[in-house]
Amino acid sequence: MAKYFQKKLILVFLCIASSFSLFSQSTFSGLDLDSKNTLIFTEEKFTTSKNFHKNLYSATIQSENPSQAAISEAKLLTCYPEKMDVLSQGKLLEIHNSEGIAQYSVTDNKLTWLKQNPINEISGLPPKNATSPDGNWVVYYEKTSPARAKVVLKNVSTNETTVLSENSEYSYVSIPVKWSKDSSYLIYEKNDNLYFYDIKELSKAEMLQESFRKIGPGTINSVHWANEKLIIYINHDMVYKISTNELYTRSLYVDMVGSGKVIGRLPTPMSNTNDQFWSDSTGNRILLIQNNKTLWYIELNGVDFDYISPLFSYPFINVPNGAVSFCVFWTPEDKGIQVPFVWVEILESGKKKSYVYKLTTSQQNKNAYFESLTIPSYVSSPQISPDGKAIAFIDEKSLHIYDIFTWKQIAFYNKEKIISFQWIDKNALYIGGTETVSYWEPYTDNSVVLFLSQATKYGFNGETGKIVAENIYGNFFYNEENNIWEISDVAISRNPIAQNAFWRVFLSTSKNTDYTNGIYVRTLKGLSETRPLFAEFNQLAKKKPAISIVFDALDNADGITYILDILAKYNLKTTFFINGEFIRRYPTCVSEIVNAGHECASMFFTPADLTNSSYIVDESFIRRGLARTEDEFFALTGKELSLYWHTPYYKTTSAIINGGKQAGYTLVSPTTKQLDLQTLEDTAKNSTTYYSSTKIIEGIFKVLKPKAIIPVSVGLSNGTRTDYLYNKIDVLISAIMEEGYNILPISQLEIN
Repeated sequence: MAKYFQKKLILVFLCIASSFSLFSQSTFSGLDLDSKNTLIFTEEKFTTSKNFHKNLYSATIQSENPSQAAISEAKLLTCYPEKMDVLSQGKLLEIHNSEGIAQYSVTDNKLTWLKQNPINEISGLPPKNATSPDGNWVVYYEKTSPARAKVVLKNVSTNETTVLSENSEYSYVSIPVKWSKDSSYLIYEKNDNLYFYDIKELSKAEMLQESFRKIGPGTINSVHWANEKLIIYINHDMVYKISTNELYTRSLYVDMVGSGKVIGRLPTPMSNTNDQFWSDSTGNRILLIQNNKTLWYIELNGVDFDYISPLFSYPFINVPNGAVSFCVFWTPEDKGIQVPFVWVEILESGKKKSYVYKLTTSQQNKNAYFESLTIPSYVSSPQISPDGKAIAFIDEKSLHIYDIFTWKQIAFYNKEKIISFQWIDKNALYIGGTETVSYWEPYTDNSVVLFLSQATKYGFNGETGKIVAENIYGNFFYNEENNIWEISDVAISRNPIAQNAFWRVFLSTSKNTDYTNGIYVRTLKGLSETRPLFAEFNQLAKKKPAISIVFDALDNADGITYILDILAKYNLKTTFFINGEFIRRYPTCVSEIVNAGHECASMFFTPADLTNSSYIVDESFIRRGLARTEDEFFALTGKELSLYWHTPYYKTTSAIINGGKQAGYTLVSPTTKQLDLQTLEDTAKNSTTYYSSTKIIEGIFKVLKPKAIIPVSVGLSNGTRTDYLYNKIDVLISAIMEEGYNILPISQLEIN
């Protein structure tokens, strides 16, 4: 786990106790030392959001008495915007990255680090927050176990906190809460039930007990705010309207009077875990997406218990390979009509690509269809403006803003590559780029640089001694008091210097594999001596134990897109076990796996249980089945399968084991049971315990050990589950890394 290194050393042994974190390996460069013993340098590291970035640091070596050098901490001068949140009605900008959490105050023009991660702490995906529309409240997770967390509500101005749920399932995708559009109410999920908070009541000494604030059973996917006063709630197949002025009355008597006014009944029950819906501001129209595949557009008739006749349904199958995410938004009311748009993000050759559809309805013919809209290639991350009239999104190089009514571009930002962005109000955004974090007014194109994300060209000004940087926006000097960069006429006026009257600094090799190189300091006064800037450079890194997460592709590909997306964010390569029938049924999926650089191994040719008495299994049968899978894989990809295999469901006999061995394969056995193949139907039939994804992850950590093999199914074709382990793969990966394990393909695990 992470360690803090803060040591004062006698003579010239120098170790800066910095607070930056290292994800994978760190590489140091760009050393520059001034006459006052201030050293500046960069550390390049991998992040889970946008590959590599460089952090700029400074450190002062006080050497009035060289034999007793005082040690100063390294100071982080840049702030990389992996994830940003707008707080306090735009007055605060909060930045989450692999270095920690920082806040920029517009009022004070100051950047403050709230938390900085220690050396060698592994940093995963940026945590998810749920910020109120006015930015005065934040809901976040406090992790309590590998897969569980508290859900905490915080007042941004006072920092007072309230625990909404003590034992929620942890997620990097969403927080189980939904804010009303005016930030006055909060709906939250707890133990498969929904409750509300009236934010005004938080200031009172006594609040109504939680049992009297219950909306009904369900998850956060079961509710949607139509407007600031109206909630749409779906329970099983019944659709309800709940007005906020009825919340207290209905909640007090929810068991007797129900959860609201019935306005319709769905053709099929809604799954609380796998389905999503969005309504217009009247609550009379909804878009329902089932299992990330099928889209329904439904107009509610308001008649009790009537089944709704959907105007439109469309199966989003092979779009291609399934969607990573959906975003649904509606135009503001125009002559009493709101038009829905559907934004679908997919993964194509390892890149995010999007499709946008606008619904056109015909009341006369009682039908509807989605019209495909034109957008630039490989765009992602859509955000609607606070007034609902514009949408912003990014491509690989720039940010676009479109008018929703006309679907025409009305603003464009291409000064640098965009990492993240957030609307402040309808006329302004914060832009987090690879070089700067800026305030931007799109309709006037007025922009102001707030601070630097990176500094690729930096140094000292010879006259003023200030740390300065240059980029496409001009020259900047570092304001040490406010921890920001201010534009200035002061420029870099000298070349980098590696020594002054007291010290010489240089780069050399490091014994520690956490670093590709190391910074070293040599004294120029008295007896010559050379020491590493970090003591760790001369220490052999402890070899991390390794495990393998293997993905089993039996006969369903539902989870492939999400799995590949998460593995790419973590820069991980792992092993997929594939059978011949899967290759035939899902050739595009198999190609995506191969193109992403993952190892592919064999799961025989058929997904059937080979120990079933219906089959006569001998050495010849196994060898022919393995060879047939090899041929199918080579015909599709032009590559060979890795010589590792396992049978479907990991069931074997001595004949099966011997057949694989004679074919030249190594048989793989899992460390944990493959409980994510267990269905609700299985548990009912066999009277066994059902394990949710969270329980499966907790069980994995009870037996986690070096060289463990953890199987994860990419989808089920028979039976149902309330959730799927592949949807929690980011939680599993992060927890394993936090325990100090590397995650490797089977071929690198040394299991032979």
